[in-house]
Amino acid sequence: SVDHGVDPDYIKAMAASGYKGLDAEGLVRANDHGVDPEYLREIAGFGYANLPLEDVIRLRDHGVDADYLAGMLKAGISNIAPEDVVRMRDHGVEPEFARDMAALGYKDISPESLIRMSDHGVDAEDVRRANTNRGGARLSPEEIIRLSDRGEI
Repeated sequence: SVDHGVDPDYIKAMAASGYKGLDAEGLVRANDHGVDPEYLREIAGFGYANLPLEDVIRLRDHGVDADYLAGMLKAGISNIAPEDVVRMRDHGVEPEFARDMAALGYKDISPESLIRMSDHGVDAEDVRRANTNRGGARLSPEEIIRLSDRGEI
């Protein structure tokens, strides 16, 4: 019987995607969360192949899709742990923000720094102003956050 859209074709396609031997509960859970072979292919193309099913479900539930990952890759953000990608997405770190930071010389910025800057409302203009006001020095993300929090940008 078909349960929650889990039919023999779905089971075969999931197995072909590397998720063999999932029990009925795992298959139903994956399907209920929108995890299908197409989604698995999309994220695998960005280095997220053969993840534990729970990680895949978490990525899907938090809106991490091919567009988001492609945008981050264009910004130079790759090889990030699934939990960090989820945290960036949850904290509103959009690809445009990461691209802006890279364009301002923050190419190797950590996910944590991007999250903190976003949480503190720091934007590209703030970073530009802070660095210009300090003689063009490239301030650390933490220094910029401190200046922003004190209203000194």
